[in-house]
Amino acid sequence: MVELTAENYHNFIKDSPEMRQKMMQQIQYVTSKLAPLPFSVCVSDPLLEDTPIIGASKSFLALSGRDFREIIGKNCRLLLQGVPAEEISRSARKDSRNYCTTARLRNLASLPNMVLLQRNARKSGELFYNYIMLGALRGPGGRILVAGLQIDMGDKVEKITVADQAAAVDAHQENMRLVQKAVFGEMGPSSDSSAAYPGMAPAALPLADR
Repeated sequence: MVELTAENYHNFIKDSPEMRQKMMQQIQYVTSKLAPLPFSVCVSDPLLEDTPIIGASKSFLALSGRDFREIIGKNCRLLLQGVPAEEISRSARKDSRNYCTTARLRNLASLPNMVLLQRNARKSGELFYNYIMLGALRGPGGRILVAGLQIDMGDKVEKITVADQAAAVDAHQENMRLVQKAVFGEMGPSSDSSAAYPGMAPAALPLADR
């Protein structure tokens, strides 16, 4: 059971028991779908302030060196903690922020996947290069969540070849399809049925930014 702790509760609903219940349903639902996946992925909600993580696979926990209570409600930039400032790609940070901002738009027809290479750190402080793919998961009533897939590319950027990157993209593309299926099944973006997805109705949660 994932719980909202004192550290991460501020990212969610403070003054509405009903909204808090819906938020918890969403966290439990997404986490239950992602946890068994055999690759690193986290899913964030762009409609909430600071696009917090609402679910992740166990492989993401292994990659980050953290447990569920340390990631739920946090932005995925937690992987930058411990990275020297001069080694952080500012362009990758800007691109990822812009991607999540775009995902908030209503009636978004499509949002292509994006790949990024960023220097990250595990909780232990161990540094590595993370090959990331961001993708929009489309659910009931046009509901969109942002999935982040990760592959550890080692600690030497000069050793990452074009072939390595191509293989990572291929793996990410297949895994993104698996994440979409795990979270929302085969549901198309035009469906307005949310009965099977607790807390996932488009109007269930307040928007961070319209």
